[in-house]
Amino acid sequence: MSPAPTVLLFDIDGTLVDMKGAGRRAMDRAFVELTGKRDLLGFSFAGQTDPLIFGRGLTNAGLEVTATHVEELTRVYLEALVEEARLGPAPGTYPGVHELLTSLSDLDNVVLGVGTGNLEAGAKVKLSCTELEHFFSFGGYGSDHGIRDKLIAVGLHRGARQLGRPPEECRLVVIGDTNHDIRSAHASGAICLAVATGPSSVDDLLEFKADIAFADLAQPGVREALLGIAH
Repeated sequence: MSPAPTVLLFDIDGTLVDMKGAGRRAMDRAFVELTGKRDLLGFSFAGQTDPLIFGRGLTNAGLEVTATHVEELTRVYLEALVEEARLGPAPGTYPGVHELLTSLSDLDNVVLGVGTGNLEAGAKVKLSCTELEHFFSFGGYGSDHGIRDKLIAVGLHRGARQLGRPPEECRLVVIGDTNHDIRSAHASGAICLAVATGPSSVDDLLEFKADIAFADLAQPGVREALLGIAH
């Protein structure tokens, strides 16, 4: 039996992809080039959106968050991200990612998207260098909105359009690795499947009120949980 119309939105960093620090190195380079200052980003990027990271870094540098500053940061960051991914330790995926996405990609009534704080162009770099880009044709991105709840809503609407259904008729599942993913999922009326491949343990994720949590996406029952199938 075909599952209910389902939009799956996957976080990228810590959930699907381990960039081996390329994102932070690229972001540091962008701030050094723009401001001449180092050590502006001494906070966790986990669960953050690129616009919020830009804003905090500029504030730490004593600069206003202007469109001009953000555009320049974006340009340098994206150039540096491509270079860091190529020249640094090779980015990879977490256990079970390719297998799970392959098993979901041809299902009727199910669409795969990303729900990520990355700018769309940055997300494409990260998915491309780990050979995941062909699984995803849409998403909600940091370039759509700096607040996670809002970008998840954008992803839902794009996925619903692909299914040919109104958003309210679609089952939405957010897959992520932080409390931010869990909170934004619930704020959007979504189910959250959390994985402990990021900064939090399974117990932590359940304490953060994940609907279900697994060590990683290779665990038995992940696919069934995503599709709402009892197991």
